[in-house]
Amino acid sequence: MIVPEMRIEFLGWGNARLSWTGDPEAVAHVFVNGAAALLSQHLLEADKSVVVGLPDPFIVEIHEIAPGVEAVPAAIALERKPVIWWSARGGAVEYRVHYRPGGGTDNVIGGVLHKADTLHYEFQGGNDLRQDGKKWGFLHVEAVSASGKASIRPEWPLFLAALPGKPTGLNITGGGGVFAFALEA
Repeated sequence: MIVPEMRIEFLGWGNARLSWTGDPEAVAHVFVNGAAALLSQHLLEADKSVVVGLPDPFIVEIHEIAPGVEAVPAAIALERKPVIWWSARGGAVEYRVHYRPGGGTDNVIGGVLHKADTLHYEFQGGNDLRQDGKKWGFLHVEAVSASGKASIRPEWPLFLAALPGKPTGLNITGGGGVFAFALEA
């Protein structure tokens, strides 16, 4: 069974404490972005807590199952219309946002003009970037000067799996930096 409610407390340096109430007899399996982060932990209490590393962005699944049963992630996919955020670069007059599907060619998917008083920029991708049969794509932003010279551009991988079903609601409780999220399907 996937745990329907958990608390996430961010600890810094990419780590977070996940807390939930569950079955003291069950074994806990934690998946982050579909990969095993913690397997076969028998925590022996109803109130449970573990510390795991969380990338940005992330999707967490906690499974509680009987000992000896294999846990399989639910393949909850990350958003494929990404928001890309970057800091201003001196000498830039515009920024170009590029996307390259795994094994494909590089495409400009957007542009943002540089503004003198802006320190950080954001671009919301308008297209679903999934590619049939492909799981990974790559994003990068390049700064372009007035003379047309473009910056060196590192790429960031983006996982592109199938879309999950549409949830019917999200319930958020808590406060003071610690929130409990409950996804209703």
